[in-house]
Amino acid sequence: MHIQFSEIKLIELFIDVDDLLKSFKAYQQSRQVGQPRQPTRVPELSESEVCTILAAYHLSGYKCFEYYYRK
Repeated sequence: MHIQFSEIKLIELFIDVDDLLKSFKAYQQSRQVGQPRQPTRVPELSESEVCTILAAYHLSGYKCFEYYYRK
């Protein structure tokens, strides 16, 4: 079973994931001890975008990420 995401559903998923990650980062920073390590380079995709792609993959029903990526 392969679920096709409409553009609106994908945007809704992104917004939910983004809100969740923002809340988690705020919680994590409030509990953090010491200074966090700073990244040495800037990623092209945000953490929210990566998590949205992974969530959509898991909801799609594909068993192999390569097949999902190529669709």
